[in-house]
Amino acid sequence: AQAAAQAQAAAEAAQAAAQAQANAAIETVKEFPLDGKDGSVAARLRRRYASDPAAGQEQWSASKTADDVYLVEYRFVPSRAGAQGAQFLFEADMGPGLVIGKNLPARKLLSGEPAAERRKPKPRPKPKRRPVRRAVRRVEETPKQVPLLPLPQEGALRPPAEDDGAFGSDTVNSGI
Repeated sequence: AQAAAQAQAAAEAAQAAAQAQANAAIETVKEFPLDGKDGSVAARLRRRYASDPAAGQEQWSASKTADDVYLVEYRFVPSRAGAQGAQFLFEADMGPGLVIGKNLPARKLLSGEPAAERRKPKPRPKPKRRPVRRAVRRVEETPKQVPLLPLPQEGALRPPAEDDGAFGSDTVNSGI
């Protein structure tokens, strides 16, 4: 009974250590610095999606993929029906402290490109008034008669099997 309790305590300790490492990976991604005035990944995502608490909920999760490498996921779940959510996948290498974008939105975020959702559409120019053109009548011409070429005579045709299939001496390499 005591051995089972020790095994359970060791399993709980290992699970707690794994959860602590996953939380450390999430914090590494959240605090990863970005160029410009945005500060960190978490600050930019919070400004973009969760600036209003009524807009929705942020969810962070991490899973271990290799030694000291974690897949960190950020999800924004909107509270309004029909509103668009977001998903960002990052890879956190805890050894050197590197963060890599694993999907297109995450790569764009880390590279500093503005998000497609935030871009304002360019105003369309007003259509210019075109001058009124009058229809031109076209005279339809009848197609010209093209004379047909004569077909070969019955005796001029030979099937491929009767054709001369012999190779000439210039096409055969007998030195091999």
